[in-house]
Amino acid sequence: MPREYRHIKIYEKEIFELREQGLSQRQIVEKLGFPYEKMRDFFRRHNLNQRKASSGEGLKRQGRPKKEGTFRILSKVKTTIYFLSIDGGLFGGDGGI
Repeated sequence: MPREYRHIKIYEKEIFELREQGLSQRQIVEKLGFPYEKMRDFFRRHNLNQRKASSGEGLKRQGRPKKEGTFRILSKVKTTIYFLSIDGGLFGGDGGI
């Protein structure tokens, strides 16, 4: 017998409607035909995302993590030196470093 796969996200609206009607997770599982573990994990993920959203934390950070400390400080120092050298404030009026 081939394995049946259905993405639970497609049934999200129907799941929450059944939940509002007062059905338990087990009753929803029996009605929709999903494994109980899949439904439990769905509600766990949903509740986690709700907690993160209410606390103001980003749901999913994408990309490379930001570098800490020295990179930003060095960039600010170089930028400051550049602007001071243009105005002639730090190194005189020659404009070079």
